[in-house]
Amino acid sequence: MENVPVIVGIGETDFWRRGTSPDSELALAIKAILNACGDAGIDPHQIDGFCSFADNAVHALALQGALGVAQVRLCTMAWGGGGGGSCGALSAAASAVECGRVKYAVVFRSVVQRGARFGAGGGYAGGTASGVVASGLGDIHCPGYSQPYGLMTPGQIAAMHFQRYMYNYGVGTEGLGHVATTFRDNASRNPRALMRKPMTLEDHANSRMISHPYRLFDFCQENDGACALIVTSAERARDLKGRAVRILARAEGSGDQWASLSRRSVPANNQALMVPEIYAEAGIGPSDIDVAQIYDNYSGQVLIGLEEWKLCGPGEATDFVKSGAIGRHGSLPVNTAGGLLSEGYIQGLNLVTEGVRQIRGASTSQVPGAELALVTGGSMAAPSSAVILARM
Repeated sequence: MENVPVIVGIGETDFWRRGTSPDSELALAIKAILNACGDAGIDPHQIDGFCSFADNAVHALALQGALGVAQVRLCTMAWGGGGGGSCGALSAAASAVECGRVKYAVVFRSVVQRGARFGAGGGYAGGTASGVVASGLGDIHCPGYSQPYGLMTPGQIAAMHFQRYMYNYGVGTEGLGHVATTFRDNASRNPRALMRKPMTLEDHANSRMISHPYRLFDFCQENDGACALIVTSAERARDLKGRAVRILARAEGSGDQWASLSRRSVPANNQALMVPEIYAEAGIGPSDIDVAQIYDNYSGQVLIGLEEWKLCGPGEATDFVKSGAIGRHGSLPVNTAGGLLSEGYIQGLNLVTEGVRQIRGASTSQVPGAELALVTGGSMAAPSSAVILARM
């Protein structure tokens, strides 16, 4: 049990509107990591592992030199965007600690969106269809299958995904407004959040349509900033000042369908395959979860996520959110810092830091007595990932 992986430090920078940060991605990453080290009570020189995701442009060797790290034993990048990467990078760090390869692994992500979206840009099929066709994955990540028909952006893909969900269950769009306004209410208490101005259901309904059925306030923020976490063993954590949070269970991966053009009635099956595995690893069921941080790049992904993670029944998510269940005082508070819709978008890593704060009892929308927190990646694309955090 001495190598049980725990999160012992979290750090963030300020969040800025897209392209307005005074710092580079490297500088932001350094600031977030130093803040995480301070929270944990370790010297940055003690770090010996770096884990990031989503084609992060900040190289581990640049961080090694800037932080004065003597030896790096782990440099890894999780594939995919925030859906697979945020919890996937944390899983890689936890595995390295668990097997004794590293002592202090840092999980980080920094974003400055001046030139290209999310810094380094994508590394998918390279604009050619051959690899995707060979694998049977006719998907948006192969531009030849989608762009000629006008399917150009993630928002359009997500809109189609949610349209299929509405068709399957015969539901409307009213749940979207309840998700967006609930998360904005949480953000109003969070000084880190970009969007703190209160929002009503009427405000949401009157916002401009972007890609039907998604309106302006159904989209996540696009911003600059950075987050970092320090992962070590429970044994080492006993001597540190940071309050340790156990990484109780983790899962990542993909089914055989991606985001769009699926041959199935539900466009993606990535999380559905992970759900029984992670609950079994944790030794709990959905009803045991005290608070959830669900990947909300679009508001509809929360409704789908609630159902995929068995937090409510199939087709029940709209009524579930309308009942107030995901609010601060509801039966299952969700995205308590404001989420990607209102706090900011560090491709999901800020959902993990909020999960840690909830278990520590330090959130601005604290759930009393929270002992188990579920943090998920997105359900729309592959791969996906998730973790369950627990009180020590």
